[in-house]
Amino acid sequence: MTQIVKIGGKSGATLEKNQRIIEQIRHFDEPTVVVVSANGGATDRIQGFLEGKTIGPEQIFQEFEMMYKSLETRHTRNGHLTHLRDLTYDEFERAPKDTAALHMSGERLAAALFDAMLDENGVSSEFVDFVDEGFPVKVSGDDHNARIDYDASREAASAFMKKNGSRFIVLPGYGGLDVKSRKFKTLGRGGSDTSAMGNMYAFSASGLWMLTDVPGILRYAGLKDRAGEDDVVGCLGMDEIEDAASLGVKLPGRKAVEGIEKYFGEGASPQIYITMDADISGPRTAIVRKDGKKEPVKLVGGRNIIFYKIKGDIRGLHNVLMKKYVEHTAQMSNTWTRLMIPEYDGDSRSYVDGVLSRLLGARPGTKVEYYTDLAWVGVVGNGMESNGSVYRQEAMGIAARAASALSSIDIVYQMDPGEVSLGYVVHRKDSRAAQEALYNEFLNGR
Repeated sequence: MTQIVKIGGKSGATLEKNQRIIEQIRHFDEPTVVVVSANGGATDRIQGFLEGKTIGPEQIFQEFEMMYKSLETRHTRNGHLTHLRDLTYDEFERAPKDTAALHMSGERLAAALFDAMLDENGVSSEFVDFVDEGFPVKVSGDDHNARIDYDASREAASAFMKKNGSRFIVLPGYGGLDVKSRKFKTLGRGGSDTSAMGNMYAFSASGLWMLTDVPGILRYAGLKDRAGEDDVVGCLGMDEIEDAASLGVKLPGRKAVEGIEKYFGEGASPQIYITMDADISGPRTAIVRKDGKKEPVKLVGGRNIIFYKIKGDIRGLHNVLMKKYVEHTAQMSNTWTRLMIPEYDGDSRSYVDGVLSRLLGARPGTKVEYYTDLAWVGVVGNGMESNGSVYRQEAMGIAARAASALSSIDIVYQMDPGEVSLGYVVHRKDSRAAQEALYNEFLNGR
């Protein structure tokens, strides 16, 4: 069997942090696949280059330059920088295939760096780049929001393991190789999480370690400066994971967990942990198929959203959003919908606007309104799950308590993320106050 380790951007931001991770995982008994994210600084500089704010790879990848200079192993770094300079010539065309490849450059360099550090620690490892024939994550679809082809990925991973002799395999996260065109394609928001969970499925792994800068999932991430070990959620079932991800808790999005769902569906029982990079065996959150211990409320979450109100002919809307892998939550009837989209950055609305325009623009009488001053807050816990023929009876008392706690907050709409959660649309200015009110009602002093 195989272990998967996913290193988040903040977790691998320095040589010291990478070294600390190596010391903890080098003694794993099973073959280990390490999926590496780019640090946030590199990602921001890449975006800055695309917006004309930086000059070239010397500025984009300056932190990698400094870190590599302290290592003896540099051949991988030199080859990568040559390729990146090719990408940033004056004649660089900002076509999706080019920008996707550039967006993934931070992950490629971060993975090459981690591989070099394993080598310097005397650990047998192999760095597998997107350009390599054996790269195991196969994808299809949009250049910047592709979907993993799980069957093709499992076939590729199996073939790779048959000929690989290294105990550690190091992969860049965030993207994959198109099964037909062999182009690099990103997996969209949360792409490294999606990649890690896809690799767990592809390699039929026995375990997955998601390393972050906090000790697991906190009961209220917005108060992490005040949270202690008692505020780490010990266990979350898949239903809770999906609802919590919708509310913006530090979790893989709904798209990311597709690999886990598929693997669980085959009857697999991998050990999956979200844990802190500095102490991976310390406080942590386990992800399981179903948590048998019922808790009315396990955590509080909240995120900024773009809120759309659409009236008219909305036929096919849900299918198009699913096809484009747009993370969304909706209330619908035959002629109207309330649609919530996570606001990640300034591009979030423009992308969704384009999708809606192409689908609905030519339909007479269809009206689209949007609001960018709203947030979504709520609580998650499997104690709200329906029991037999009594639909959500367990949630009724929780809903009454939540309504009382939020009595001073202007509730725009109530929209629940799923069957084990309650959700409320509020004004952004009230988001933190609403989350604190819910936390104090259900979790403070528990």
